[in-house]
Amino acid sequence: MAFVAQKSCSPPSAWASSISAAQLARQLAIRNHHTQECSIDGLERLLRGCVSIDLLKTTNQPCGTADPPDPQRFALTPLARTYLTTTSPTSLVSYIDHSNDVLYRLWSNLEASVITGRSCWDESFGDLGEPTITTTTTTTTTTTTTTTPSVSSRERIFDRIYHGPDGVRRFMRAMDSVAKISAPHILAKLDLSWVHSLVDLGGSTGALSVAFVQRHSHINVIIVDLPKVTILAEQMLREEPDSLVPPAVKSHVRFASVDFFTDLDVIPSARP
Repeated sequence: MAFVAQKSCSPPSAWASSISAAQLARQLAIRNHHTQECSIDGLERLLRGCVSIDLLKTTNQPCGTADPPDPQRFALTPLARTYLTTTSPTSLVSYIDHSNDVLYRLWSNLEASVITGRSCWDESFGDLGEPTITTTTTTTTTTTTTTTPSVSSRERIFDRIYHGPDGVRRFMRAMDSVAKISAPHILAKLDLSWVHSLVDLGGSTGALSVAFVQRHSHINVIIVDLPKVTILAEQMLREEPDSLVPPAVKSHVRFASVDFFTDLDVIPSARP
């Protein structure tokens, strides 16, 4: 429901005030370039479900249109504005998209995984048994065949997670949204006053490390991730408004393009 509700909470302009199911159906058709609007009855049932879990509220506030009066108008609650709109700094929209693309399919195959003993990933996206390269060496007396893995299961999993033209950015934004929300709770439990440098392995956008520096301005951080991740991460950090991440904080954060599974010995120091 969270995924469908998030889609219904967009575009934000449609929710500037209250809106009827009929109006929202038209807005969604325009936004998604659909020639046919969704079922008003089906959409209204979803919206009432969202009311029951405090994502929406009903209101009689006029919509300011020529539509006939409709007592069933809906408006976003503070909870939905906080987590289900793309303009919120604590938006979970990207994580919900990732959950729908990947995690939901994994959980939906949990029963099959228990019955067969195969991983949920194999059940959902196909067998991740190691693909191999077979090499045959022949001498005058013997023939030797050697089989070695060609691509690791880990690499194939991330190929699936990163699928599509915007896959890497989509996954990074999903992780970023969770890190920004969890960072204050983590910092409340950690005393980092004695720490002067941090190496953030697989830090993606660096949202968690940035939060550490915002709380403890003396810390220098280096975020280690794959090249295709760090290129986007540096760009995303530069694009963060100075009101949210001041330049003084950004200056304490650096990125290093390293696969720490294979090149752990070349990770640079976080010290400037």
